[in-house]
Amino acid sequence: VDVVPSGSQVLQAAAPTFSPTPGNYTSAQSVTLSDATAGAVIYYTTNGTTPTTSSTQYSTAIPISSTTTIEAIAVASGYSNSSVAVGTYTISAESAAATPTFSPTPGSYGSAQSVTLSDATAGAAIYYTTNGTTPTTSSAQYSTAIPVSSTTTIEAIAVASGYSNSAVASATYTITNGTTPVSVSLASADNVDGIANAGTAVPGSGLDGGGNAYAEALLGTSLTWSGSTFTFGAADTPDAVSSTTITLPAGSYAALNILATGVEGNQVNQTFVVTYTDGTTSTFIQSLSDWFTPQSYAGETEVLQMPYRVYANGTLDNQPFYLYGYSFTLNSAKTVQSLTLPGNRDVVVLAVDAVPSGSQVLQAAAPTFSPTPGNYTSAQSVTLSDATAGAVIYYTTNGTTPTTSSAQYSTAIPVSSTTTIEAIAVASGYSYSSVASATYTITDGTTPVSVSLASADNVDAIANAGTAVPGGGADGGGNAYAAALLGTSLTWSGSTFTFGAADAPDAVSSTTVTLPAGSYTALNILATGVEGNQVNQTFVVTYTDGTTSTFTQSLSDWFTPQSYVGETEVLQMPYRVYANGTLDNQPFYLYGYSFTLNSAKTVQSLTLPGNRDVVVLAADLTP
Repeated sequence: VDVVPSGSQVLQAAAPTFSPTPGNYTSAQSVTLSDATAGAVIYYTTNGTTPTTSSTQYSTAIPISSTTTIEAIAVASGYSNSSVAVGTYTISAESAAATPTFSPTPGSYGSAQSVTLSDATAGAAIYYTTNGTTPTTSSAQYSTAIPVSSTTTIEAIAVASGYSNSAVASATYTITNGTTPVSVSLASADNVDGIANAGTAVPGSGLDGGGNAYAEALLGTSLTWSGSTFTFGAADTPDAVSSTTITLPAGSYAALNILATGVEGNQVNQTFVVTYTDGTTSTFIQSLSDWFTPQSYAGETEVLQMPYRVYANGTLDNQPFYLYGYSFTLNSAKTVQSLTLPGNRDVVVLAVDAVPSGSQVLQAAAPTFSPTPGNYTSAQSVTLSDATAGAVIYYTTNGTTPTTSSAQYSTAIPVSSTTTIEAIAVASGYSYSSVASATYTITDGTTPVSVSLASADNVDAIANAGTAVPGGGADGGGNAYAAALLGTSLTWSGSTFTFGAADAPDAVSSTTVTLPAGSYTALNILATGVEGNQVNQTFVVTYTDGTTSTFTQSLSDWFTPQSYVGETEVLQMPYRVYANGTLDNQPFYLYGYSFTLNSAKTVQSLTLPGNRDVVVLAADLTP
């Protein structure tokens, strides 16, 4: 026994050390403990308690397979016990190798492809299959480009030291025969309710934002144009797209064909952009006709004419409506990625197909005419042109359909009497264009030209007495002009106006009327106000060059003539027809108005005031 004198210093054993260093690991560790004090014995715990000489004595490496904290002390003769050493080992899941990538982008191609695989994890080996099985390290190891000559799905994984195996990457390459168009799915982008069933209210805001839509019964589920069979979305649900970007099936294509229309008026010079996977783009400028007023713009084809559309409330609007086709030539050396539509709600696309490279189904553009077809007071020299490079134009003027045996266009065609020119374009690598038709009416320069309202009539303004007036009549309340008094025609200001048939839509309001193309000095109309005098109403004539003439005119109510400036009482009648067919024996009037036009320009349309209480029964143009 030794006695340690008072004031003597007792040495403390060194604290144990850990190997490897405590920290974060992605795999199990084998931890060894050691101590710098000679002859020291180490005791440790792994359960969170402070070690003592009653704890486990260290003798061999401690296996750690999950997050663990080791606490240890060293005990040596002649030394006080060491301080407690603490080492925490965090065992986290092993990081996965990056998923392999493919080049070119998976998609549809018109020829065999050579597919390369790559991986972002350094030193990773790639294993793949092409038979539908999940790849493992026993599968083929990638070393060189994989030839794909028929439709094939490649599945691949990446394996790297220190990483768990990657997720399985899958890529399908569809190899077409080079001529079959590929349908573009719009399902994920559909944002317009463009197609509806009659008899029930149109959902959303319809095709035109006002609730009106194409009739599903007329449009059908699919339609073939320019070698492509387009499939339409389901009716009464979002089934068309506008103002958005559409993902295209990756592949190299010769052209993009779309079925579309303008709404709320013709949509001029709209921009469509196709983006390729390399970040470059192709931009196309295209004018689109309104679905009600075809303009035969360059690059536009009337694909389908329908006799009616569906109103917002499910009833029918019995007037012709159209769907148009457009084709954009792509850079077939690149892989497409997306199509960005114009940022314009009034441009609506219903279907899209991509035409593979090498396909010969592209259609030549239809020929165009200059000047614009219409009414002229002198002989015209008509030139034909075509947007398809190298196209040859063939035409007829005798009412027969043109073929390559018809006259070949080479110089302007003189037209000295009323003539209809029909023409086709023929170009190498394209199918023949659709037939373009243009009628030039040559008048004597003095005879007024009647404006047909038939396609725009939307008011039942004239009725036979003795039976109920159909629709809302002239005034929206069911009352109408008497057919027996108005007659079938009327002459005023040198023009003979022809009226529509009684007891049917026979007048127009709040709409745009197509005018017979030509140069005129004046527009004469027979019209009236209803439900009171209609003051300072705006009428707009649009010319083919896009400019307009605007006229502000006040219209008297048909019962209370005000003799406004520019207004003439053309006809006074002793009665009108009540909604129930009886007579309202008071005087009622029809008025005449004349608007001076720019005779140096060609007229296109007349837009009436957006006011149901302004009703036009007839219109004539003065050469």
